[in-house]
Amino acid sequence: MMEMESAPLSGRLGARERSEERAMKFLVPLDGTSFSEAILDPIARAARPLHASVELLCVRRPEEVRETPATGAVREITPVAGATGTPLNVPSAADMVPPAAETREQAVERAEAELHDYLLARSRTLDGIPTEIRAVFADDPAAAIIREAKASGSDIIAMATHGRTGLSHLLSGSVAEKVIRSGVAPVLVLRPERAG
Repeated sequence: MMEMESAPLSGRLGARERSEERAMKFLVPLDGTSFSEAILDPIARAARPLHASVELLCVRRPEEVRETPATGAVREITPVAGATGTPLNVPSAADMVPPAAETREQAVERAEAELHDYLLARSRTLDGIPTEIRAVFADDPAAAIIREAKASGSDIIAMATHGRTGLSHLLSGSVAEKVIRSGVAPVLVLRPERAG
């Protein structure tokens, strides 16, 4: 009887060799939508038996981060005339205190905190799976995903795709398609069913 050795799953997928101590690593890009989060349950089912780790990545375009505009939020009733009707020259509270506004730096810090909270909440759905979270600001989400896959040594990239075709695909391109074409790692793509 002939014995056959089976190659580890990572070998069959063409991932780079790793030591016995390093587990397989999935990179899972999320965009903040429930559509992109549809990949989490299948990844949890795949990662657990493989004792794999997961890195959740959220890429936000810098132009999506907006400062809070200055507002006249400070409004108090200021007397404009005395009891006799004589006009009073009293500045209003809004005139004395500059309106609060969020600077660009504060807006980025707020956005980073929001992304961190979002990813932390999603990581809780991967109970029992070693999970890292990372938020990145980049003009090109596909390039940022590819960079992170290289930097973190990801073995598989798993992502949901909207599966656009035709004109919308030509205009916006496909992040998943760009990641696949990069060849940085095998890509598991899920096209979730649309509700309704």
